Amino acid sequence: MGVKPVTILQQTRLAVTILIEDDSGGLELTIQLMTKLFVWLWRLVRTMAKVQREFRLLISDIAEAAVFTYKVMTIWLVALAYGLGIKL
Repeated sequence: MGVKPVTILQQTRLAVTILIEDDSGGLELTIQLMTKLFVWLWRLVRTMAKVQREFRLLISDIAEAAVFTYKVMTIWLVALAYGLGIKL
């Protein structure tokens, strides 16, 4: 029996406790907004990487389809020429 590869997904969570002496809450809001911005940017970068990977795959698939179509059309034209008695 072969060995099955095992993928372990790991998550890291960070908890931050900040003691604010004045109760205005401005620093807390700033930190929350910066954290949300960081998470949003992280997700955006991951999404763009996925889109780029899929786009590259699409382009390579289209190129391979064009090569295959060219080969099939060449075979078809050679067979047609042979059937019509044209020597190539």
